Amino acid sequence: MMKILNPLYDWVFKYLVNNNSIAKKFLFIVPKKEVVHLENRNIEVPLLKDGVPFLTRFDFKAIIQTEPDKLETVLIEIQKYKGDNPLERFRKYLGENYLREETFKDKDGNSQTKSLPIISVYILGYCPPEFRIPYIIVKNDPYNGITEEKLSVESEYVKLLTHSAYFLIVNPPKDYVWGNSKQEILIRLFRQKTSKMDE
Repeated sequence: MMKILNPLYDWVFKYLVNNNSIAKKFLFIVPKKEVVHLENRNIEVPLLKDGVPFLTRFDFKAIIQTEPDKLETVLIEIQKYKGDNPLERFRKYLGENYLREETFKDKDGNSQTKSLPIISVYILGYCPPEFRIPYIIVKNDPYNGITEEKLSVESEYVKLLTHSAYFLIVNPPKDYVWGNSKQEILIRLFRQKTSKMDE
């Protein structure tokens, strides 16, 4: 009987995101972005409660493929939380990333230091009561305030003052009917107790 280590545990997830190839695959499945280049910015020591880890944060600088002929440099933060009501902690880390500036080379090879767009991934070991599904995407798109039509424009204001977020909810309501999407298969890895997926 084969056993697969559960990535909900901090040391397992840290091992996985330290592997560039696995981290790229994870980010391809969750934010659905092709990652061309990935740099680990920091792997933060998990916060402990009674000696047990309850929140861990991982940050990456990444070059992602946004269109067939377009690349973008972004900051990706992953926060993993087992308990409930982590909002203040999430906001604190997000605020730190909004203040962060990164140095990178532009398409001409010149070094630039500036803020980067942020993509947030939240892995929750509990289910917020308003959600009944395990995978949620929040997008930062601009709209015409009068007609509410989505605008087909690119804006540094939108990219740097708002951000996209992805929520993986490990324990959705028990009546959720699991499918076989890549995202659901990934989330079920976090649900294992031993070698069998807990559904």
